Amino acid sequence: MMLGSGLRLYQVLPVLAWLVVGLCLRLHNLALKPPWSDEFSTLVFGLGHGYNLVPLNQIISAGQLLSPLEWSPVTTVRDTVQVLLTESNHPPLYFALTHQWMDWIQPMIWLYEDGQLFSYVSFGMARLLSALFGALGVPVMYLATWWMWRSHRIAHFATILMALSPFGIYLAQEARHYTLTVIWLIGSLACLVAVMRCVHDRHLIPVELGLAWVILNGLGLATHYFFALSLLAEAIALIWCWWEWNPKQVARPRSINQYQQRYYKYADQYQPWLQAGQQLEPIHGRNLGRVGATVLGTMLTGVVWLPSLLSSQQGGELIRWVQTSTTADNWSQPLVHTAASIASMIYLLPIQGVEIGVIVLSGLILMVVIVTTVWTMIGAIARREQTSVSLTNPAVKDNVQDTLPLVVVGKVCLVAIAIMAVITYGFGLNISPVFRYHFVYFPAVLLLMAWGLTQMWVQNRWIVVIVLSMGLCGALTVSTNLGYQKLHRPDQVVQTMLEQSHHPVVMSISHQSHGQTGRLMAVAWEMRRFPDEPVLQAPQFFLDHQPCDRPGTQNCNSPSLSLRQTLDALHESYELWLVNYLGTTDLKQHRCHYHNTKRFDGYKVQHYTCSA
Repeated sequence: MMLGSGLRLYQVLPVLAWLVVGLCLRLHNLALKPPWSDEFSTLVFGLGHGYNLVPLNQIISAGQLLSPLEWSPVTTVRDTVQVLLTESNHPPLYFALTHQWMDWIQPMIWLYEDGQLFSYVSFGMARLLSALFGALGVPVMYLATWWMWRSHRIAHFATILMALSPFGIYLAQEARHYTLTVIWLIGSLACLVAVMRCVHDRHLIPVELGLAWVILNGLGLATHYFFALSLLAEAIALIWCWWEWNPKQVARPRSINQYQQRYYKYADQYQPWLQAGQQLEPIHGRNLGRVGATVLGTMLTGVVWLPSLLSSQQGGELIRWVQTSTTADNWSQPLVHTAASIASMIYLLPIQGVEIGVIVLSGLILMVVIVTTVWTMIGAIARREQTSVSLTNPAVKDNVQDTLPLVVVGKVCLVAIAIMAVITYGFGLNISPVFRYHFVYFPAVLLLMAWGLTQMWVQNRWIVVIVLSMGLCGALTVSTNLGYQKLHRPDQVVQTMLEQSHHPVVMSISHQSHGQTGRLMAVAWEMRRFPDEPVLQAPQFFLDHQPCDRPGTQNCNSPSLSLRQTLDALHESYELWLVNYLGTTDLKQHRCHYHNTKRFDGYKVQHYTCSA
């Protein structure tokens, strides 16, 4: 049964099956993982509230701290966009969709705070939107891959990899905008390959193709600004391929020899013309004009967000952690992070929340599988080169059809990784430890791996089975929280409080931006999981706002004068927990005795007991 565009029912049914598998993996334990500050930002801005509702430099209750999470039917998408562009540095598309999603399903969690009943939104339902976009990426990957290669086998392997990818499941279980960005990126890559096919075959680029490319790029920039890194990689790859495929260069015998040696014998197709003494025409100038118009249109879709990005009230504070992450002490660390992120896009084993022996065993197994996969893929590529054919063979059309997208996608992937390296080593902005930012080349890695699995399927099917089995293990590793755990662990902070506290809790955090507000909100949210614990019945919080010019400045080392005065005004015994202050402070003059300092992901916690 034909479904149009050369697709048959028996080819589509497996895609639907993998869509179900991918969705189930993304929904597994979706609501059980503790939320962290970035997810709070998605909800707070998505609800149209903002963080300015939370008072600074004064004692507040859990109800006041969590007030931006209250559901309000009167806020609109316009409120969401306005608050986001004022208080943050993110484009608004996903946050606007979050608002519409919450307005549609109206997820409620009813909690008693300060003797009143509050209706909060559900993090599980907020993550569901991201999970659905992540699952949608499975059929999108199939359609895009089939359009690029016209090979159902490659498309099916790409679909399976997307469904099982541990990295993809990690992104999907965050209430963030990455899965939607990946969808736009897949479409943009497909458009790039289609454009380069027109350039290679010297056909006029269709206007509708350029328009679709601009729309996808604009949607990507409206979802995440790091999409621009992917566009930069695509632009460099386009120029690279355009220069190599220029007929003026290919027409020279010397260039043909270099081309045959380095780029899978593409120049073979020009041989009949050269033998006949005919000169190849240069690439039509109209294609250059249409590509230029596409680039200009994409730039215009991004420029509209530039004023809001530059005028953001807290934009500098929100990225300060990146600017202070240098690589002077350990230049190899970004390389390790990049290699780990690429590997985890395909497979992963338990490495968090398990015994050290399990971690070592998982690492050894992963190393063996990675080396075996790479070695087998290199052999498959070598065998393919040995069996390459010329244009006189009818199979050459399939050869070029198969190799052109491989070259284009491969160059995009290499350039994207190089751009990340330039940002890290050239500008001193070490973004490599933030694994979610590696989404800029995530689809490209899966496409290249899908092509490799197709080559290995003929003679090394057992390798393919191992890779896909490891992918399934990695997917379950992430969904069961044994890998890619949340960046911040407020659950561990609360557990420590329960173990060490004997009096009511007062918690203060060194505050510079709404990022710290989100961290404290995460702790308050986790406390709601223990409604029967006496020490957590009426916790009090303090956002100690003291802007830091640079990390290490004196005003970030210790509690501010405002906090000290507040502590003096408290007349009952309490447990004081100071979060993310740079130094340990002697608070004996405020009747507080220091116990210890503990570190968790995202939190440095100092524990004091203060007497009445």
